[in-house]
Amino acid sequence: MTEKLIQMNNFIEKLIPYVDEETILFIFGDHGMTSEGDHGGDSKNEINSAFFAYSKRFLSLIISFI
Repeated sequence: MTEKLIQMNNFIEKLIPYVDEETILFIFGDHGMTSEGDHGGDSKNEINSAFFAYSKRFLSLIISFI
């Protein structure tokens, strides 16, 4: 998972300069991954994923997890 998060971080760093004042960038995963690279199962590492939001303006977000 660490390798994949580093890849995504590099992508986001390249993308952010193109985000304007009227845009909110949301990035989220649909699943996690085990240290062996497995995904799609029901282990804790496979069902947890990342969420990231970015804006050049102040954001006030209320996030609810079901």
